[in-house]
Amino acid sequence: SHGPMKLDTRKARNRALQKIRERDGDNCHWCGEPMMFSIAIRNHPQLASIEHLREKWKGGSDRMCNLVLAHLICNQRRNAADPKPMSNRLSRILDLQNMRD
Repeated sequence: SHGPMKLDTRKARNRALQKIRERDGDNCHWCGEPMMFSIAIRNHPQLASIEHLREKWKGGSDRMCNLVLAHLICNQRRNAADPKPMSNRLSRILDLQNMRD
């Protein structure tokens, strides 16, 4: 279907995440490293999360063509003004996070 994905409940987000994973595979859109796909783990930096290529606040939609999967940490650290893939690898991002903590 080409309509917007429902993302309003955990079940709907899990369904959308699975569809995007089937389309794009297991690696983060931004850094290219493998992501974790465990429903038992919450808020882990390497956990897969749904990312809008064009942010909703910039008029982006919940259509599949605007959704990708990214590490939670990459999603959080993404520079909203520049949606090209990050040049840093995940380890560098995590190193920077650890330096700030």
